[in-house]
Amino acid sequence: MGMATGLKAIETRYKGYRMWSRAEARFAVLFDALELRWEFEQEGFDLGDAGRYLPDFWLPDLEIWVEIKGKYPPIEERRKLLALAQTSGQEVFLFDRPDFQSPEMDLTAPVGRDFYG
Repeated sequence: MGMATGLKAIETRYKGYRMWSRAEARFAVLFDALELRWEFEQEGFDLGDAGRYLPDFWLPDLEIWVEIKGKYPPIEERRKLLALAQTSGQEVFLFDRPDFQSPEMDLTAPVGRDFYG
């Protein structure tokens, strides 16, 4: 996270997990508030030509992968998520974080998200 925006991710600990960014920890808190079981960095995948990938969250009750990225993840990351959906046979949801620095940011707008699968 942070590559596309130039911001450095801040490592955060939550429930004994070392998460690579506060955004990941915030989603873990959200999943807890929604009473959704979650597993952090549960399983890595060999995606062939797309490389190896370790998705952020597995939500076993929904049987979906959730990936948290910074604003505007590069196309290579998006290709990996498509490959993850194809390889795992499970849906993958990408959430990016809103740009809180932007003066035109609409705080009432939903968080950006994409769906693969």
